[in-house]
Amino acid sequence: MNVSDIRRRQLDAMFRAFPSESVPTMPANGWLRAIREALGVTLEVLAGRLNVSKQAVNQLEKAEASGHITVNRLREAANALDCDLVVLVVPRRPLSEQIEQRATELATKDIRRISHSMRLEDQGVSPETEARMVRELAAEYSANPRRNLW
Repeated sequence: MNVSDIRRRQLDAMFRAFPSESVPTMPANGWLRAIREALGVTLEVLAGRLNVSKQAVNQLEKAEASGHITVNRLREAANALDCDLVVLVVPRRPLSEQIEQRATELATKDIRRISHSMRLEDQGVSPETEARMVRELAAEYSANPRRNLW
């Protein structure tokens, strides 16, 4: 076991407690506007807290809703609304599963290329043997992820 294995296991364990389907969907007009309106904070008040014009706040809310806002700017606006900004990249599948799938894809490709050459030389192996070879090579790739795994 290496450092990458430990990190991958730790992250997989952490993300099991926070599945991607539990991440709330952003409101159509963005979180800033939804929270500002829910709190009853006017554009003018938020503009004053941010030391910008109310037009700038309006543009800021539109930028967030369209995904064209910087993390720093979003953090400033969140602070002005007494909120924390949480930016989290949540894997759709466990990282170990992604490694195993990719390793299997590469192993299949590598073994098929070799098997094809062997068949041309009349040295082919059975489909069962080929499947076993894929499993073994994939396990090796998974155990020692290469930089070119991806």
